[in-house]
Amino acid sequence: LQYQCELAQSIDNIIALQQTHPQLQECQTFLDLQSSLQESQKQIDEKLKILKINIDKYNSTLNRVPNKFIASWFNFSPIKVECEESSNATQE
Repeated sequence: LQYQCELAQSIDNIIALQQTHPQLQECQTFLDLQSSLQESQKQIDEKLKILKINIDKYNSTLNRVPNKFIASWFNFSPIKVECEESSNATQE
């Protein structure tokens, strides 16, 4: 999740760089890099959605009886997701 946040920040930085240096819009290498990063971000967001669904299932399973008692015996605890999805994957 940390890397997903860092990638989102990198994409934001690249977009800001492109806005301050318009000549980069004409550079194919830069455009390829931007496209590649956005595609990576999109894939990460899709996998993050699946991860969040599985975490929700795990957390709800921990709260059901008798799982709740078994989970407490083995010190299982709910999982918290700290990083939210980026909206950069849809920006182009």
